[in-house]
Amino acid sequence: KPLTKQALITETRSLLTKSGLNAAHYVGHSYRIGAATTAASAELPSRLIKTLGRWTSDCYERYIKIPLATLSGVSATLTDVLTAM
Repeated sequence: KPLTKQALITETRSLLTKSGLNAAHYVGHSYRIGAATTAASAELPSRLIKTLGRWTSDCYERYIKIPLATLSGVSATLTDVLTAM
């Protein structure tokens, strides 16, 4: 029997709840967000990310989350530059 979208969401929410996590914070698009973010972090070409996610436009870029460590590094670099001025 094929795995349907609804069955995947139901099972995911059940597992999250059993793990003590708030299942309301996760939706079906969480998988798309995670896949796009992981692919971008692995520096896959945009055409491949689009193909894997079945996107025909560049809207996949909205799904990509920049890791907090990367953002922190940018903030530190900007602070260093401004301090040196």
